[in-house]
Amino acid sequence: MSSSARYSEIPREPSHIPTHSKVIRKMSCFDAREDDKPRYSHKNFSTNSLPRPGKSPCSVNELTRIAAEDVAAQLTIIDSELFTKVDLEELISCGWIKKNKQQIAPNVVAYTRRFNHVSFWVVEEILSLETGKSRAEVISYFTRVSKRLFDLNNLHSLFAVVSALRSASIYRLNNTWSYLSRKDKQAIEKYADLFSDKDNWAKLREHMNLLKLPCVPYIGVYLTDLVYLSMANPSTSLKENVAANNIFRIVTTYQCESSYAHIPSDYLLLTKLKSIRFIDELLKFVEDDNYKKSLQLEPPNSEQSMQIQQSPLKFIPTHKKTNSWGNKSKLTNCGESSSAESLRNLIDDSVLEKSEDSSGELNVEVVSGDDKFDIMLDGCLRRKTLLKNGKKPPMAAWQRYWVQLWGPTLLYYSAKSLTGSERSDFKVEPCKMKSIVGWLVQMADDPLHPDSFHLADPTTGTMYKFRSGSTARGLVWCRKLQECQKKPTRPTNLIKFD
Repeated sequence: MSSSARYSEIPREPSHIPTHSKVIRKMSCFDAREDDKPRYSHKNFSTNSLPRPGKSPCSVNELTRIAAEDVAAQLTIIDSELFTKVDLEELISCGWIKKNKQQIAPNVVAYTRRFNHVSFWVVEEILSLETGKSRAEVISYFTRVSKRLFDLNNLHSLFAVVSALRSASIYRLNNTWSYLSRKDKQAIEKYADLFSDKDNWAKLREHMNLLKLPCVPYIGVYLTDLVYLSMANPSTSLKENVAANNIFRIVTTYQCESSYAHIPSDYLLLTKLKSIRFIDELLKFVEDDNYKKSLQLEPPNSEQSMQIQQSPLKFIPTHKKTNSWGNKSKLTNCGESSSAESLRNLIDDSVLEKSEDSSGELNVEVVSGDDKFDIMLDGCLRRKTLLKNGKKPPMAAWQRYWVQLWGPTLLYYSAKSLTGSERSDFKVEPCKMKSIVGWLVQMADDPLHPDSFHLADPTTGTMYKFRSGSTARGLVWCRKLQECQKKPTRPTNLIKFD
C-alpha cells in the first residue's frame, strides 16, 4: 500500500491551501489540524512500529530527509519528560523487577520501555530498505543522530540507538557495512566503548561524573546497583543504606537540575516519535523476525563475520531493552556456541572480550562505596522445569539464563537472543531471585546430557534440571551450590530466653 493510500480516508484539503501544508498534515496518523499547533516543515515521515497495517517499506528519503539534529532533539524532550516522572519510592521498592511492576514502578517501566522501543525502531527502519547502499545511508543517518544525542547528554536514547546499530540483525550485514565510511564506523565504536559494562560500567560512570548538566542518564547502571544493595541487605530498607541514598541523590540531582527548555518542541515530529511502540510481550518474536529479515536481505553465503575497523574492540552479538533492562537461530548448547555466534550481537550495551575461562569463578565488585559483594560463580545455564509444586508441567521447555550465585541466592538474567552464551547476550537486570537454602543439589544421571544437574526444593516439591555446557562446569556448579545451600542463615533472634 502506498503512503498516500494509507491516508486516503483523511478529508481532502481545499485547493487554496498551500501544497506543503497538505504534506505536513499527511505525515501524521493523528489529527493535528488545529490552527494553533506548530507546523512541521519536513516531508513525509513514517515508522515501522505499531500501528503498521498495510505498511510498505519506507523510502530512504522519508527518514533521512529530516535533519538528524531535529530527531535527536525531540527524542531528548521525550526522554527528559519520562525521566523526571521517575519517583523515589519506585527506586526504593525495586519494583521494576517484581511481577506487579506496572503498578508499583510504572514510571521506571515506562522509561526503560522507551529504550527498547527506540532500539527496535532503529533496527526496523534499517531493515525496511532493500539495497545495501540505502541501508548504509540510514545507518550513517542514525550515527549522526547519535552524535547529536551525545552532545545533548541524552545517554538514554544514545545507548538505545547504539545498541540497535550493534544488534545481530544489523551487524551481520557485511554488504551494507562496506558502504559505510570509516568515520561513521569509528564513531559507532566510540559510543559502544562508552557503554561497555566492563569493570562495572567504569567508562560510563566516569563520563557521567564529568559531564555538565542537563543530562538524561542511562539509569540501568543505578537500577542494577540498587538491586544488588537490596539483595545484600534484605532486612534493611534502602532508605537506610548509605550507598543507596547516594544513588537517590544523584538521580534527584539529574531530575531537578536538568532542563531542556531551550530545545524548541516540534509538535508533529514529537508526536510521531512518541507513536513508536511495540507490544512488549512480542518483542522476542520481533527480534526473531528482524534477524530472519536480515538473513533474507543478505544470505549468509559469505564471511560469517566482519571487522568494522582494525581495532582491539570488536562487535559482539548481544534489546533489548532494552538493557535497558537488553536473533539468531534456534537454541543450542550454551557451552558449545560456535565462533560465528560469538561474533554476533543482539542489542546490548557492552563491548566484551570472549571469556577464556570456561569453568572458573568470578569475583566482581558491583557497587562503589562501603558495600562490596562477591559473585561466587556465574555463567550461561539452560533450565527446564521437571516438577512445579509437586506436579509435572504440561509443557516443559529449555530456557536460557545467565545465572549468578551470590551466596545462597541465585540471580537469573533472561536472554535477549535465541542463541549465545556470553554475558552480553543477556539482559542487564535480573528477572528472578531465588534463595536455595535447604535445596537439594546433585548431578543428573543422564548419559545423553552429562553436563546436567538437578536442583530441587523439598518444601514446595519443585525441581529443575540445568545444563551447563560441559561436564566439568556442571561439577563446578554442583559443588558451589552444595556449599552455599548448607550455609546457616543468621537467626532472627540472637537473644536466648530460658
